[in-house]
Amino acid sequence: MQKLANKIIDRMITEHLSSKEIDFLIYISRFQDDSGHVAGIYYKDLCETMQMSYQEFYNVKESLAEKGFIRCEKKSLTDHDITILQNVYADREREYESEGYVNTNHNIFYCEDFLDLKAGAKLLTLKFMQIGLVGVSGRYEIGTEKFYNKYTALLGVTKRVIRSYLKELKQFFSIGIKDKKYYITAKRIVSKKACQKTEADNYREHSATVICRRIRIKDVNKKDIKELRDLLFQYKNIAKAVNEDIVDALARAVKRSLDFINADQRGTWKRYLNIKLVHKCLIKELGVA
Repeated sequence: MQKLANKIIDRMITEHLSSKEIDFLIYISRFQDDSGHVAGIYYKDLCETMQMSYQEFYNVKESLAEKGFIRCEKKSLTDHDITILQNVYADREREYESEGYVNTNHNIFYCEDFLDLKAGAKLLTLKFMQIGLVGVSGRYEIGTEKFYNKYTALLGVTKRVIRSYLKELKQFFSIGIKDKKYYITAKRIVSKKACQKTEADNYREHSATVICRRIRIKDVNKKDIKELRDLLFQYKNIAKAVNEDIVDALARAVKRSLDFINADQRGTWKRYLNIKLVHKCLIKELGVA
């Protein structure tokens, strides 16, 4: 589920989040489940993707926790479990559809140019996305005076600063003035190629990677990750029917497969994926005949 609820976007603006805090929330939102929970956020991956130093990662994580945007748990030596608070979508689709959200799977959020924006310009972008400026069909029409009154108050900056934000955003939005009105539309770059993976595939691939990292299986190839992801998809409904979390069940299956691999092994414990064996172990974990 790659979404941030509108009420979270509103709080991000009210709290005047920093550029790195915004990037952090956007990144972790890519891997959350329907309850806003993100298992296994690895600091090196986030830092590399969002151009953040290791110290910035820890500073931002603590700052967002103190401000009540996230809750962090340390369940593994290698990574962090993080929950985006009040970003729950499970069994509440209609309610959240009415409340609204910003889809963080749009191409704009994967652009390096977006990462380079000032915090205020990023928040203004999120506001534009919130009011429907996605793709080429949406258009925002507003009087210039009303626009400046609204956004200087909302972002707590001067009219000159707002102008500087709009200048930055011209790479993503067509911004014109006619008859004392702003006409703003999104360019194709905003959503022309939203992440090629679906939300579900993105979540499952992340979960498969977390399982391997936590069990200390190194040098896992893309084919193995894909096959683990496919098992998560194949058995998700079966796991749900027996009140099992499919990610937890698959993790246990991988551990059990290693027990079999090393049953007669002396010396160094071998850690590698045997997908067929993992599949057999998963069937046993779920009690599938």
